[in-house]
Amino acid sequence: MDGQRYNPIAHIDEIIQMIENGSTLPFTTMVRVDQEVIIGELKYLRDSLPKEIEEANKIVAEGTHLIDVARKNAANMADKADIAYKNKVNEHSITKGAQEEARRIQAEAQAFYDETCRNADRYVKDQLERVNNSIAKCATEISMNLKEVESRLKDDM
Repeated sequence: MDGQRYNPIAHIDEIIQMIENGSTLPFTTMVRVDQEVIIGELKYLRDSLPKEIEEANKIVAEGTHLIDVARKNAANMADKADIAYKNKVNEHSITKGAQEEARRIQAEAQAFYDETCRNADRYVKDQLERVNNSIAKCATEISMNLKEVESRLKDDM
């Protein structure tokens, strides 16, 4: 292709157009096509599909990154809670308040971490479902087109 992002649907359309523009055998709906060209195009299409899988891997990596950021934020909040606790240890009543405040901050940090992880997982799930549906649709269309071409090729023999 010409340096642009590979579009398997457009490629399938080009293959269909090649078949549609092939010369028709007299008194039939059968079309003559250059077998090497069509097979070459289909192989290129097949070899190009794993790029969609790479997109899914990037989405998973992005979700993992979001979870890592959430962990770091939760750890920072927990560290602040520990510092707040240690600063208030001097007196018993202050110590008691500091312990409660530390627990509250830690609970907030844990809740923030849990919610961020849930959101990251939802995001990754949505993106993977989108990519999976796209790949499944492409695979179905390719399979149908391949069967049609193979059928035509068998009829030519």
